[in-house]
This record gives sequence, structure tokens and C-alpha cells, in this order.
Amino acid sequence: MREVRDDDGRYFTRKVEPYTSGVGGVIVTYEPSDNSEQIVAAHDQIVQSLAAGMAQIGVWIFDPQAGEASWDERSARITGLEKEHNAISEESFAERIASGDRTRFRSAMDAAIHEGAQLDLELRFKKPEGDTIWLRIRGERAMRGGTPTLVCILADVSETEANRSRSTFMMRELDHRVNNLLAIILSIAEVSARSNTDLQTYAKEFRARLESIARTHSLLAHGGWSGPPLKALIEKELNAHAASNRVEVDGPELILSPGAAQSLAMFFHELAANAAKHGALSSHDGRIDVSWGIATDDEGALELCWQESGGPLVVHPERDGYGGKVINRIIGRQLQADVTTQWHEEGMCLKAQIPLAKIIQNATE
Repeated sequence: MREVRDDDGRYFTRKVEPYTSGVGGVIVTYEPSDNSEQIVAAHDQIVQSLAAGMAQIGVWIFDPQAGEASWDERSARITGLEKEHNAISEESFAERIASGDRTRFRSAMDAAIHEGAQLDLELRFKKPEGDTIWLRIRGERAMRGGTPTLVCILADVSETEANRSRSTFMMRELDHRVNNLLAIILSIAEVSARSNTDLQTYAKEFRARLESIARTHSLLAHGGWSGPPLKALIEKELNAHAASNRVEVDGPELILSPGAAQSLAMFFHELAANAAKHGALSSHDGRIDVSWGIATDDEGALELCWQESGGPLVVHPERDGYGGKVINRIIGRQLQADVTTQWHEEGMCLKAQIPLAKIIQNATE
């Protein structure tokens, strides 16, 4: 004997007995199970419960006549509403919905109850302990003897909403950075063209400046566009021009804003490129020491020192090249830095004082 189920979901008891008369064989009989409907209902209920548990979905039912909603244990855990108090008025439930979403919730509920429209909402919900989560609510009207009841499921989609917000922010940030990069590249092309009459030299220096932009872009992308540490930015630029044993970089940890990082990267690139062409890095024994500290005054400022030594005899240049224009325009104007340069015979020394509000992470760009 064995219980079996047909294609329509009905259950039968199948009985197989030997048939000994004549040629022999078996007799197979099927008898309907008395609890067929109960078994199907129980199995369906188990499947629904397992599915809801896997998806972390709660079920709640709203009775328009009573003006109350009741819910299961999962809904209680999601919303923070205690299971033993499993009846709540629509007004009390709506009060926990963010004010900006409340009108939309009530309109959707009315349309579902009175017109049979499908309920499908995402809204902010304040739990009793104070946390605000994003709820996804879906529901349909069920008619019982002419009386409507709203059967709904809900789920906490806060993580999904957070991911969506991060993606939106990243797209806006990327658009902002791309526009800035295009403006910087255009400026580099124009100023480089005015500073060089030789096409080959122009192409070489323009490429080097674009590579500097690319290095900074890589640092920003690696940090999720939150801004790189100052030390990492300086080392990345100097390592493109000199071996690490010829460079010393020292200072307290400081996280830059993305905009300041781009400006400072160009600043250090021009200093390093000039040192490789005319200064300390143009000789085998030359070296560069970069150090910084934070001023303890009320406003706060980054005090930066770039010191070259061991290179050829230094003389004061007759005019500013592109590097000088970068220092004056970007560092001086954009970052409001106070820059002084001393042309000592043993090596050029540059000191800059930059307001922290112009360069630190989360500062206004």
C-alpha cells in the first residue's frame, strides 16, 4: 500500500495484491484518501512558509471594516512591532511611515481596497526603537462575501535602497569628475602649447601630464572616490621620476578631498618633472625630501616643504615655465596657498601653507 497523488493534486491509497486465479498476476486498486484536501492544503502551507522564510518576507492582512491590520511573526520582526500585539489601526501604522511617503501610502491603500488596484510600494518606516528602514509592500484585494480584505507581503529592502543610493552617488560623482578632468586636460593642452614651440617637446610633456592625471584618477577610483592619503599621492608622483632611495616623504596622515588631490597631484608632478629636467633628480647624487605638518593656529593649515639637494648648481630662472604657472594658478588661486620659493645654490626649496579647509576630505570643493 502506498499514498500517491494524481495530476490534479488529489491523493489516493494505492493497493497492490497478488491475483492467483488462472494465469496469475496482481490486482491494483486506488481509493481516494479521506484527508486529500487537508494534505494538499498542509503541503501548500509548508511550501509558502518555506518560501517566505527564504526570502525574509512577512505577511499581513488589512481589514478595512475593522480598520486594523494583523501580521505574522516575520512581519513583526521586520517592522519591530511585537507579535503579541498583532492588531494595529491603519492610522497607527501610517504614523510610522515617513511623512513624505504617507500620502502615497494612503492613496495606494484606498485604490487597492475600493478599486482592486495592485498595491506595490517602497517607503520609509520608523521602527519602535527609532531606526528607519525601507519597506517594500505588495498586496492584492480579496473579496469574501462581498467584503474586501487586503492581503499583503512586506520585506525590508534597506540594503537594496542603500546600494541604489550609492550607485546614484557614484554616477553623479563620476560625471562630475569626468567634466573636471576634461576641463583640466583642455587647460593643460592650451598652456603647454604656449610654453613650447617644439612639437616633439610639447607632445612629450603633454603625455607626462596626462599620465599624472591618470595616476591620480587611479588613486581616487581605488579609494571609492573618497580621496587619497597625501603621502600616497606624493609617493606615486615622485616614484614616476625617481627611485625610492632618492626620495624621502614624511608627515602626519592626511586624507585629501578628491578635488584637492587632483590639484596637488599636478603640483607635485610639475615639481618632480622640473627636478628631473633641471634640479636634483637630473644628477645621480641628487635627492628630494618632502615633509609636512599641521599648523596649530585657529584656522589650521598644511605646512609643506619641498627640499632638493645634491643636484647641479641652482640659479634663479629668468621666467616661469608651465610648472610655475601651475603653482601660481592651481595652488595659489584654487587652494589659496601661500607659496615661497628659495633658489639656494645647493638646491631649490619650496614652502607652501595651504588652508586645511581647502584640501581635507569632506571639505567643500
